[in-house]
Amino acid sequence: MTADGGATWTVRQSTTEMKLRSVRFINSSEIIACGDAGVIVRSEDAGDNWEVVNSNTGANLRDIHFIDDNIGFAAGESSTFLTSIDGGRTWSTPSAGSDNYSSVYMRTLMIGTVVGEDDLLLMTIDGGNTWTPFELTAAVNNSYNSVTYADASVGVAVGNGGLIARTEDGAAWTLITSPTTENLYSVEFSDGTHGVCVGSNDIRLYSDDAGVTWTIGNNNAIHPKVYNPGLMPNDFSLSQNYPNPFNPSTKINYQLPSDSKVTLQVFDMSGREVRSLVNSFQTAGTYSITFDANGLASGIYFYRLAAGNFVKTMKMSLVK
Repeated sequence: MTADGGATWTVRQSTTEMKLRSVRFINSSEIIACGDAGVIVRSEDAGDNWEVVNSNTGANLRDIHFIDDNIGFAAGESSTFLTSIDGGRTWSTPSAGSDNYSSVYMRTLMIGTVVGEDDLLLMTIDGGNTWTPFELTAAVNNSYNSVTYADASVGVAVGNGGLIARTEDGAAWTLITSPTTENLYSVEFSDGTHGVCVGSNDIRLYSDDAGVTWTIGNNNAIHPKVYNPGLMPNDFSLSQNYPNPFNPSTKINYQLPSDSKVTLQVFDMSGREVRSLVNSFQTAGTYSITFDANGLASGIYFYRLAAGNFVKTMKMSLVK
């Protein structure tokens, strides 16, 4: 578990020895995870204690997703698709099938998408009772591994061999030119524009246009990431970077209580801007970015956050 954007982590033990494959925050205190042999575990105290709940299946579950505090979904092997309407305490009985689902994202109780092995990309408009397939490529075993939505309409699915598909309405999907042939395992968006995708051999892809184009990350790539979205901040804030002093990279966390135009800049001792880390409109939330100082000399630097009427500057030290 982390409470500082991934800078530090503490171990929490669940009540199962089964491999867990997906974990989600339902809200600021409730967490849920799923994994092999149909295991689903819940915590109501931010991960300190866990309980196993009955999933009504023995199939391996690969992904779990909640659209609010009560309504959630899980998907896995043997066409397993589960629904909960009570915060994951009880789950529907699944029907059997031959498809292996890798990821699920439901936009409403009725409308959503699952992806899986062998180019499997399905849409439902009736809560998973029936599914409509989309065939976008003739490649064999080019499996999808993850699907998410940047907003209420725009979705992105990624998979093996650099596979990327995108939709603007959830009903029609098109293949997107990928800059890599590495297997892509997970994709997420921090807002309606900025996305990140990770995969094999430490590949990282970034998008600044809601998934239309993707670029391979480098040491200077800076992309904000929302964490613990269930914890909505009450005030603007900018935290001390961690670690500090640092070499060559450090994390900077900040909070927005409301949607705002945000700039985050780095200056040297002379007041010269050396990096622009953020210059975009962002939704309310808690953000964490990594500042990589490769190419900069050792010394004192200042980072300045401006969001709405909030302006704050803090000092950091680069030691090489």
